[in-house]
Amino acid sequence: MIFGSLKNGWNIEDYLVKEKRKEIPAEAMQTELIVAVIQFSYPHSIDGSVEAFVDTVTLSCKNLNVAIPTALTKERYADIARDVKKYHALWKTLPVEQAVELVF
Repeated sequence: MIFGSLKNGWNIEDYLVKEKRKEIPAEAMQTELIVAVIQFSYPHSIDGSVEAFVDTVTLSCKNLNVAIPTALTKERYADIARDVKKYHALWKTLPVEQAVELVF
């Protein structure tokens, strides 16, 4: 649940002690689910189709009682999946202890 939370002022320690954890906003849960599906599906050769992605995110949201995200369109997912594949292929060519740095 860390991806956008640290940028929004959360501290990494907010996640370490269960009794002190803040409630995670619904938007953060949606983001975490989407990122998890993207991270898991490509390297593990899971069906990378847009339909499989939407189905997996929808089911995960329902199971966790989180609203199903509507802002991520099938076209945007296809763009993200293409970028993930490109960066994963680049990463695989790097020597040990080097990293791909993305500048936004």
